[in-house]
Amino acid sequence: MGERKAKETAKAAKIVNQSENTEVFVRTNAGRSHGKASKAKIFITFGVIIAILAGLGYFMSTRNTEHRAIVSVGSVELMDLEETVSIRGTIQGSDSADVSSALNYKITAIYVKEGDIVKKDQVLATLDVSDLQDQYNKAALALRESTRAYESAEALYVEGAMAREEYLRLKAAYDGDKLNMSTFNIADKRNVKSPISGTVTRVNVNVGRYASDTEKGQAMFVVENLGDLQMKVRIGEYDISKIKVGQTVTITADVLGKESVTGIVSSISPTGEEKDMTSSEKVIPVVIDIDKSDKNLIAGVTAKATILIDRRENVPAISIDAIIQDPETGENLVFVVDEDEALRKVAVELGLETNIYAEILEGALKEGEQVVLAPSFELEDGMLVTVNTPLR
Repeated sequence: MGERKAKETAKAAKIVNQSENTEVFVRTNAGRSHGKASKAKIFITFGVIIAILAGLGYFMSTRNTEHRAIVSVGSVELMDLEETVSIRGTIQGSDSADVSSALNYKITAIYVKEGDIVKKDQVLATLDVSDLQDQYNKAALALRESTRAYESAEALYVEGAMAREEYLRLKAAYDGDKLNMSTFNIADKRNVKSPISGTVTRVNVNVGRYASDTEKGQAMFVVENLGDLQMKVRIGEYDISKIKVGQTVTITADVLGKESVTGIVSSISPTGEEKDMTSSEKVIPVVIDIDKSDKNLIAGVTAKATILIDRRENVPAISIDAIIQDPETGENLVFVVDEDEALRKVAVELGLETNIYAEILEGALKEGEQVVLAPSFELEDGMLVTVNTPLR
């Protein structure tokens, strides 16, 4: 019995010792596990902090650009500006005459060809006026008879031997025949003459054909003064206020190649005319006298006339795309982009304007300043923007 209790007591003690050892082991492992977990927690904490800081940094870096408008810019530049009006027209002689005959008789001779220089009243062609000669002979006979009858009637009327009505009838017949004879200048009607001095630029008839049987119904001859060339152009009603007599004109044409000649506005019509049948726009005829310094410029060719309206040298200018007009005040505005990319709204007064640039007056802008191109009314003074830098 005593021995049995002793064995049980020893067994219990072993179990207790094993339990204590196990407990110690578990605690020891727990202590090690706790140490590893603490280190993991520290690493996680550092990672979270780093992520937060990174996120905060990104937020801070993007906060200033968030909601910014992206704009394109141009610079204020010093440049030479020219305002011009360009129009196309045909080069022609300063004086021109379409020569025809009022009588449709057969042409018996032609004395000139295209390019010939002629003088005023020079004969260009002759007509067969044999029928006219017969008419002349009949008119001459009629005049002789009416003259004899009138002279006899006048003597009788003075003596009181003829009634007034009869006398007036015979006098009227005489006056009519006399007037008819005055129109029969056969030499003038036979000869077709040039009314001006110049160059024959067109011959539209042939010998044996009738005077009215011309190419495309045109005049028999065209004579032009090519010593002095002109352009007769038509300026639109919206530009005519800019055109003044004496303005300088640059003339270009295909026949001149890369060269040009100069001209001057010599006259402006006091009245306008319809541009064409399909438009209500009015145009005003303008004459440009050309300095024919180049012999290659000839009449009949199409040319471009560039009329100089005004010129400015070395003035501050910006693209007209940078200008916006206040609909309420009518002021011209631009948005300047400062160094910190903040906008500054500036009212500007414009000087000379071209199709691309506008002069800025009164020192409102400085050379090199950047201005927003194609601005909108969504932009505001002081707004931060991002400048769009084009790739090169």
